[in-house]
Amino acid sequence: DVLAESLGIQVDRQDLEDQIRMAGAQTGRKPDEIAKQLQTSGRTQQVVHEIREAKALETLLDRLLGDGAASAAKG
Repeated sequence: DVLAESLGIQVDRQDLEDQIRMAGAQTGRKPDEIAKQLQTSGRTQQVVHEIREAKALETLLDRLLGDGAASAAKG
């Protein structure tokens, strides 16, 4: 959280929807089904937190290694 805060990292609705779509593609489930499950289980904020941490790490790596380095490492 401190890193994300210091880097000004925010998670918007599009980030969350992208993550849900990716999870759907990996599991073969519909994104709407995954979104509903997250909402009913109260895990939406946990996923937002995980996205924020990932974005912060990617931003830090890009700053340390050069733009695009983190994206290239993800393959």
